[in-house]
Amino acid sequence: LVPNQIILTDYKIIELLYKGFSCVYKAEQIKQRKIVCIKQYQHIDMYDQKTISQIEKEANIQNSLDSENIVKLIDFVREPKQIFLIEEFVDGFNLEALFEQIYGLNPYESVQPKQLYEFMKNRKEENPLYVYQSYVRNLFKPTYKNLQQDVSILLKRFNRTVHPITLENLIDTIFTQLLKTTSELHSHGILHRDLKLSNLLFTSDLELKLIDFGSARDDAMGSTITGTRGFMAPELTLSESNTQLNYNSKVDMYSLGCCLYFLFHGHSPQITKRNLLFELLQAESNLFLPIHKNVPDKYVYLLEHLLSKNPALRPGCDQAIQLLQTLNNPFKVAVSGAYQVGKSFLLKSLSGELEDRSLYYFSFQDNVFLLFDTQETENLTESLNPVLYKNADLCVLVFKDYETQQQTQRFQRLVAGQNPNCRFLTVYNKFGTDAILKADFTFTSNQNELKQLISQKIQQKVEQTAEKKKVIKRESIQILVDKQNSIVKDKIVVKENHHKQKMGKGCCE
Repeated sequence: LVPNQIILTDYKIIELLYKGFSCVYKAEQIKQRKIVCIKQYQHIDMYDQKTISQIEKEANIQNSLDSENIVKLIDFVREPKQIFLIEEFVDGFNLEALFEQIYGLNPYESVQPKQLYEFMKNRKEENPLYVYQSYVRNLFKPTYKNLQQDVSILLKRFNRTVHPITLENLIDTIFTQLLKTTSELHSHGILHRDLKLSNLLFTSDLELKLIDFGSARDDAMGSTITGTRGFMAPELTLSESNTQLNYNSKVDMYSLGCCLYFLFHGHSPQITKRNLLFELLQAESNLFLPIHKNVPDKYVYLLEHLLSKNPALRPGCDQAIQLLQTLNNPFKVAVSGAYQVGKSFLLKSLSGELEDRSLYYFSFQDNVFLLFDTQETENLTESLNPVLYKNADLCVLVFKDYETQQQTQRFQRLVAGQNPNCRFLTVYNKFGTDAILKADFTFTSNQNELKQLISQKIQQKVEQTAEKKKVIKRESIQILVDKQNSIVKDKIVVKENHHKQKMGKGCCE
């Protein structure tokens, strides 16, 4: 189709927007003088019936949905050799292009999958994700974006003008809408199966629009491999030869995790260069690139769960929304101490988690506590990285019972040097890591006792901080009063001196 060509008696082609399996055009609906989007599938007489059925299903799914965040289907026209989907035109910009502009060059663009495979192939028995992320981080040392920067000026490159907005607020706005939109799909039993930033448009009114339902299913279950590399769940990559594959909406949740990672980093969490051996290893060991240290804690927690290898451990949309609300302002607890003393086991016991994470949380007495794990870095300088401790309300130090008092005090001094307001709780485990296998591993008589201790320590800090604020306020008020009194005294002295001078002058006369 060419510009100004009239098709279907009422549509004039304006320009070609995209060309792939289908061609997408911007067009004008002549009678209503309305701009629309036309998706054209050509040569359908050469397609098999399964492909044609999927195109018809795409139209039916779009037509069944009525959401402000989903592009609307206006009409469906089938001719002997082609199919047309007439959709609303979204005057917005592609999110993938926008965030590539914001972040610039992908720092992992030069990575060689073969090099990563050779390094990782004999390290499957260790903590593979931690080993992989540490190796990649040391190789490339990516720079971090300031999430508080105003990105509205960048939108002008896309001929859009919006009010000032920080990068973090922009990501919040986008991802909140994406979760709600995907939740609506899943509530109707629909799997999108190709969630990615290039299928998301964003308007100057900061409204998200989900497009392209070409891979969608309306039976809440899937059995065929579909999606885009870099956004596909590991069970799809590992099952490409499995004709009995069955999966559910959790494949969309993994894709949402990849989208969220892209929003904070400017690229997918997966290495997408072709290398079959590394692709299988990446999926088998669930390897994803490091999460930047400036990503807000609640999103780090959500990312680690959305990108879980086990679909059952990925939260659904409604659960993800609830998690973001729950973790909006938690008390922060950093866990450190001796090497291989069982800290990760303690964290999993407190939180009920089944897998190793960098963040855990638990609720106790209406309070939420976010727990940070040092992840086997005790012998490295990174173990006392300010990022781990600078905002902590409490530091739990874990040692074996024969550790010296001096070592405990040394840790306290190191942490206090980075966070003077941090409080400390020291617990001992005389059994060490091996006790996990013996099933006699314990820190206290029960986990609630330790939760109570953590809660009490933080409450003491809250009360102490509140008292400090009162003292500072009283001192500030006293300074103002003293200053005011001083000003009044100065005025009185000046007035008295002036009066004396006047009286002296009168006497002389």
